Amino acid sequence: MKMETKYHNEIATRILVLCEESGIVRRAFENRGANYVWSCDLQDSEDNSPNHLKMDAFECLDYFETNNIKLDLCILHPPCTALCVAGNSTYGEGKARYQERLDSVEWTVRLWNRAKEVATRVALENPIGVLQRLGNLPKPSYVHPYEHGHLEQKKTCLHLHRLPPLLHTNNVKTQMDKLPKNQRQRLHYLPPSKDRAKLRSKTFVGIAKAMAEQWLPYIKAMSFQSPSLTNTYNHLRSTHISTVILLAKKVGRKLDENYLEQCPIAEIEQLRDNLIETYNMKTKKGKKS
Repeated sequence: MKMETKYHNEIATRILVLCEESGIVRRAFENRGANYVWSCDLQDSEDNSPNHLKMDAFECLDYFETNNIKLDLCILHPPCTALCVAGNSTYGEGKARYQERLDSVEWTVRLWNRAKEVATRVALENPIGVLQRLGNLPKPSYVHPYEHGHLEQKKTCLHLHRLPPLLHTNNVKTQMDKLPKNQRQRLHYLPPSKDRAKLRSKTFVGIAKAMAEQWLPYIKAMSFQSPSLTNTYNHLRSTHISTVILLAKKVGRKLDENYLEQCPIAEIEQLRDNLIETYNMKTKKGKKS
């Protein structure tokens, strides 16, 4: 296996997506302009990409470390069958296959910890499950497909290490709620087949796109190393915060300024845009009256 290991761009990004054969998340980061993106799985990739590594996840991480390739981000999609609460009737405590759940938790936690050694930031995606309770993983943030343009619901956990939670990009819940339950929960109602598990495990394109659109700029911003770039970033951040505070006062909204100082710049920009919209609506109403 050969990989490019020289990066001429000071803020070049190196991203690895583990346990993904579909290539959906990999392509989202490629399309967003990430410099180097790989996916890895024991199966061949569905799109036959040259950037897919067919190998064991731990061996893949070992390879990057051995070759002194520090990853900026590692996204994990570990097998969820024994981990999710939907499997409690089979893998729950007191059931015959409970040990399989414990083994799965142990494997997944080892992968999480190993990824944190090789990558600066880590995200682990899984359905609602037992990883926080049995594996002591950090409390997850939650994401739904309908928050990112899909007329479906499937609550999913994102356990994050040094990453901000995803912000909604296109919330279509109102439209989705008008659909029949078997359409809103399409994946749940899939008929039995040999590909059912694979279809249910695929990342929604809108969620993958949100990861790339929000996390890639964040990674680049946090990777600034030259004083001039750092000063530019800090000035931009400070300007955004000042704008948000001013707009909040104009529309009568209370803000926790201490919390605002800790927010990632992408979240500050989103809040700024929302406040601008609110201010414009308030101004238009004032003119009409």
